[in-house]
Amino acid sequence: MYRTDIMQVRDRLIQETEGLPEKMLVEMLDFLQLLKGGAAPEADVSTQALVARVEYLETVLGIQKGLASFDRGEGIPADEALESLRQKYNIPRR
Repeated sequence: MYRTDIMQVRDRLIQETEGLPEKMLVEMLDFLQLLKGGAAPEADVSTQALVARVEYLETVLGIQKGLASFDRGEGIPADEALESLRQKYNIPRR
């Protein structure tokens, strides 16, 4: 990996983890150490398990970012969003 790639990954990691609760940061650090090979030798971690863990962390992070965005007033209420979709796709009311 080139130095600029590493810097981009580092910057992205910092950006993505900003404001996360400590519990999630600890989970993420444990996961990163596992990826680096820092797991105990008896720990048999499959690729599928790693992918599942990444997907879980991405999902939780996405939900937390969405909630934070909504708390900042950047979202719209669900009924407004649904009405907008109904009009956009010409979905009749029930």
